[in-house]
Amino acid sequence: MNRVIINSDDFASDKEVNQSILSAFSQKLISSSTALVNFSEGLEDAVQMVKANQIPKDALGLHLNLTSGVPVLEETKSCGLICENGLFHGRIRTKPQFHIKLKDRQLIFNELEAQLHKFNSQFGFMPSHIDGHEHVHTEWAIMRCVNQLAKENKITKIRIARNLGENTSALKSRYKSFFNWRLRQLGFITTDFFGDFSDIEINNTHYTGKTVEIMVHAIPSINDDIVNDYNNVPLKDKVEKFRRNNNFDMINYSQL
Repeated sequence: MNRVIINSDDFASDKEVNQSILSAFSQKLISSSTALVNFSEGLEDAVQMVKANQIPKDALGLHLNLTSGVPVLEETKSCGLICENGLFHGRIRTKPQFHIKLKDRQLIFNELEAQLHKFNSQFGFMPSHIDGHEHVHTEWAIMRCVNQLAKENKITKIRIARNLGENTSALKSRYKSFFNWRLRQLGFITTDFFGDFSDIEINNTHYTGKTVEIMVHAIPSINDDIVNDYNNVPLKDKVEKFRRNNNFDMINYSQL
């Protein structure tokens, strides 16, 4: 039997998303989530949920963010590679980042470290795993910072680069394969596959004996359903369709 993690990204981004993720947990539509820590109102609400034991502590990871909102550290705002006018500008992934200047690398590491420390101080425990908002952790130069951060803080589990669905080029596919191989060579515990439900449908693969992470974004819709991303398809429909086609145990990263 294969094991599946269904992870809803962007916990703590705002109250509405928090409520959708809470509902998705209660309906067993997801088994894991990752939290942003640089959105104050959403974080405060998320912390209250966790402290009230509404969100399972062993199923909550850190969603490292270098692309959206206000940095945790004031000094990060001086890093033009990721910031403009005091905000993350979101352009870090417009081209591959294989090497960055030492000064920028230190600023980025400090920001990621501050996000981890804020997660720990606010929630009261270390994250079950790490991934990146908009997959920023899969940039080679950023991965070096994430590797250092994880090793120094004894975090052993990291999301791999997407290896399900269709890639835009053979070169990108090879890069993702090498990135995932490198994560495992560094000693991190990972799933075998990662993608979203649309990737699953494209691949039409059975994952017997494998571990799979399926990324979702549980958000509210106008008719009070929990939908996946912004395609207005109820998350429940996606999960139930996957269950019909696959025999699996749903786990979280702490059980990996």
